[in-house]
Amino acid sequence: MRGLDFYAEVAAWTTGKRPLSCTSRGASSCAIPRRRAYSRRAQDAVGEADLISILEAAYALELDLPAWLEGIVHAARPHLDRGRGTLAYVYRIDQGGRIVREAQAQKGIDAGALELFSEGTDALPPEAVERTFRSLLTGTVADLGAEIQEKYERGLSPWGIRDNLTINGFNPAGPGLSVIALVPERKYLSRGEAFRYGRVARHLAAAIRPRTALASAAASTPPEAVLDWGGHVRHAEGEAKERSALEALREAVIAVDKARGPASRTRRSDRAMARARAVALVLAR
Repeated sequence: MRGLDFYAEVAAWTTGKRPLSCTSRGASSCAIPRRRAYSRRAQDAVGEADLISILEAAYALELDLPAWLEGIVHAARPHLDRGRGTLAYVYRIDQGGRIVREAQAQKGIDAGALELFSEGTDALPPEAVERTFRSLLTGTVADLGAEIQEKYERGLSPWGIRDNLTINGFNPAGPGLSVIALVPERKYLSRGEAFRYGRVARHLAAAIRPRTALASAAASTPPEAVLDWGGHVRHAEGEAKERSALEALREAVIAVDKARGPASRTRRSDRAMARARAVALVLAR
């Protein structure tokens, strides 16, 4: 299969079948370059408000699957895209340990580059899947070392692509969700970026769990409660009519709505999204 030498190299590295050697600057072993240290305050402040839009899109449970993925891509592009496109896909790991992409949306990726990238993902052996999709929240190809990076560039350089940034929402017991931006330069995540994108990855994993539950129950179980963004109940039945349940739902919806504004503290957005998950779980019963 054409263009898969890079993925074969990734597989060889992740399975430990042969060592990586970094030749730049005469290095005999591969190490992630030294990164600038960011204070926690800087991590919280820089880009935190921007990433809230991605979380909002991930928790948009009312949308069908194609529209949901398109919404995530639309929200991610202003913050991740560097001119080579962004994609989001739902995947599962089959019994043989390989990646199966179930649904996908993308914007701005050349058809040839998308085909090559998809072929490579589908061809990853189980050992490589274990060391990447099952283990990493976020990362770039550059973080895997110079030799793998060079092979990646050779495969995708005709489209001006030298690296990619992946935010991976892995679920051990169900479908996962990955958001990937293809980039024209080598990308090393700063400590602050890894911190923020790792949090986003956890929310992606959390967001897809109630969506999966809702999809399985949609045919037989209608929603128990419908609220607007002001916390006003438009419809309630069953257990959702109980006062304690309605109060919890109102609090959660209002918290999510507040999180849509400027967010200067990571803990604030995390609390809001935790409440959003509570809403989803109640509706999924």
